[in-house]
Amino acid sequence: PSTLKPLDLEVIIRVPTSYLKTRVLLDNIIDEVIYLLSEWGAGVQNSIAFPELIVPVLVSLKRCIKITKQSGHRGKGSGSGGDERPTKAIKTLIERLEEGREWVQERRKHVGFAPNDRSQVDKWQNAVKVGETPVGKYAAVLKKTRERNRKLLEKARRGEEEYLRQ
Repeated sequence: PSTLKPLDLEVIIRVPTSYLKTRVLLDNIIDEVIYLLSEWGAGVQNSIAFPELIVPVLVSLKRCIKITKQSGHRGKGSGSGGDERPTKAIKTLIERLEEGREWVQERRKHVGFAPNDRSQVDKWQNAVKVGETPVGKYAAVLKKTRERNRKLLEKARRGEEEYLRQ
């Protein structure tokens, strides 16, 4: 187990050399990428082209899982001695993006206008409430968790005792 503390990538400009090639840095980067991709996905979830927009993201995420498995960063069951949390987090993001794709495709079935009818496309996109979409809900949960963790870290920095309770 590492004695290095997790990094706050929102305020850090440069990673200390002691963190390079460590599990702590890898977990921080994966968490940040998942958060940012979920925020991006929530922002474009209202687009009628969402299923097409997320194809490169899904392909890249699936490739990332495949590379991770091949390089031995799997989990306890694979003999590598690591945990499966990063892989599970990536898989969860993939599942939420795929749910969002299916959600938009289902709504698109009932559309009676062409993609070049910009006023109808805008009307459709404005009618979608991002907070009610699968990716929007997932992003909201991640944001809430992130804010809670940030508050706990602030309390810990100030020396308050509640930071250990969750």
